[in-house]
Amino acid sequence: MSGVGGWTGRSASALQSALRLSNEKFAEKLGIGARTVASWHQKPDLRPQSEMQQVLDTAYERASDAERARFAELTGDGPAVHTRPDTKEADRRLAADPHIGAALEWLDQHAYRSPGAARRAVAEQAARVDAQEAYARATRRAWVDQRAVTDALAEYYGRRHGDHGLYAGSCGDQAVNTSILTCADWLDLACELRPPHDGLTIASARPDPREVLDEHATKAAVNRLAETVAMNTRLMNAPLANRANSA
Repeated sequence: MSGVGGWTGRSASALQSALRLSNEKFAEKLGIGARTVASWHQKPDLRPQSEMQQVLDTAYERASDAERARFAELTGDGPAVHTRPDTKEADRRLAADPHIGAALEWLDQHAYRSPGAARRAVAEQAARVDAQEAYARATRRAWVDQRAVTDALAEYYGRRHGDHGLYAGSCGDQAVNTSILTCADWLDLACELRPPHDGLTIASARPDPREVLDEHATKAAVNRLAETVAMNTRLMNAPLANRANSA
């Protein structure tokens, strides 16, 4: 298998991270018990028996080019795909900001990467970000107002589907359209949308810890965090409701 001199618990765990699979999914892919996968994390120097070596060889051979590249990065096996940029400034921000730290930890968990992989990926990407272009892109996004977003969504999806449609209201003589899908049965149309009449509450739930980010979502998250770091944007790890109440 591509130059690591035989599988160990450490390299097997690296393959799992490269494939972005949970212990259960990785065990299912290999046709083994989840306890065996867990033991590789607990005993990184353990060398699996020859039959297991062959199973891991097969899993590696069936991996995609992107998955093999991630494996090579995690193990140091093979030539570097690119020259790593200077990440000192990005590393300083990542280490000093607990809010970004929480986002990086969440990303490691939900992309099933090894601890610290998201930090390295974001630091390297942040060092490559053209801050001027990022600011210009943010400015162009700011030109798109709520009405334009609502109109674009309505044109794409349509304003009505059966009894359901996009919620609209009025403020004086001004019509206000939204991108909220609703129907008459969901609304008390006689209720004024202002205190103390409005009893709207936002229901929240903790995300499923088993939720897995795919390749596209993980890359988008890394790029967004990298732009946040490069542009020195403040990131808050706090419920939106709390921020709204404090405004």
